[in-house]
Amino acid sequence: MLTLKDIQKLFDNAEYEKVEQELRVFLKDNPQNVEAWLLMGYTHYYLDDDQKALTCYRRVLEIDPKNAD
Repeated sequence: MLTLKDIQKLFDNAEYEKVEQELRVFLKDNPQNVEAWLLMGYTHYYLDDDQKALTCYRRVLEIDPKNAD
């Protein structure tokens, strides 16, 4: 399993499909990780899947209601 920092590097290199795969694995072990859910939302946005992006952003708010990012 990659670290979130490694997954962020993939995102920075626009490897969005790989990011999605790695985040799925990461989130299985870290389901409350707000940063990972935000990154998943950004990834879905860049993959032109607004519905999945919104679902991820809603998940962030469920975990951390004060998160306005």
